[in-house]
Amino acid sequence: MGPMRQNVRRPLTVSVLLLAVPAALAVLPSAGAASAPWQVRAAWHFDSISAGQVADASGHGRALRLAGNWSAVSGSTGTGAARFSLQSYGTVGGAGPRALRQEVAVTAVLRSQVRRPTGDHPNVLQHGHYTDRSQIKMQITKDGTGRASCRFAGSRAHGVVTGPGIDVSDGGWHSVTCWRRGATLGITVDGVQRTRQRDVGSIDPTRALTLAARGLAAGAASDQFAGDLDAVVWAIGDGARKAAPQYAAQLVRR
Repeated sequence: MGPMRQNVRRPLTVSVLLLAVPAALAVLPSAGAASAPWQVRAAWHFDSISAGQVADASGHGRALRLAGNWSAVSGSTGTGAARFSLQSYGTVGGAGPRALRQEVAVTAVLRSQVRRPTGDHPNVLQHGHYTDRSQIKMQITKDGTGRASCRFAGSRAHGVVTGPGIDVSDGGWHSVTCWRRGATLGITVDGVQRTRQRDVGSIDPTRALTLAARGLAAGAASDQFAGDLDAVVWAIGDGARKAAPQYAAQLVRR
């Protein structure tokens, strides 16, 4: 088991995140709720891992398969989390959530086990590769600052938006959301937002969605994230950038 919650230096304040949750979200909504302009298209939390498989909490059936040297540890609020180390990763078979030109957001509740990485970008998650026409990627920068950043690529262009000066590799739990709304690219780290204007066009990755690395390739080619994931949520549609972190906060509270 990993370190218990009392040993974490900067715990994720889930209660603060939940203060912003509207009353309508007091109970996790169904993935296809007609009343919501946004929809959670995929969501994973790691309380129950069966034979390396994590069920999709959104109800869309996108099960996450863990491979390599991963282990179960204690999460941000005492629930379960998954630790990825060496060559380990998670992958979702089949087509991932399709954003196209809609608002899209992905949130990860994470804890890095590597202090201020350099030499390689640890990929927390990615849908599509750097060389593909379309990609959504969350990573920790390799410049020694420990900041999170997001890369979006689409039919028109690609762009990167880097988070505020919050070190997400400090050994504590953090909530990171990558989002795109129209021509605005955004990142929100522990409630602090940064944006960049860039119209990347339609986003429609064709490769499998992966967490923690690109696969089991050796060395830097895997862009390994060595750390813990407590929840990951994808939301698409108007309001997704707010819905994804709220939904993730509720998952880790369960």
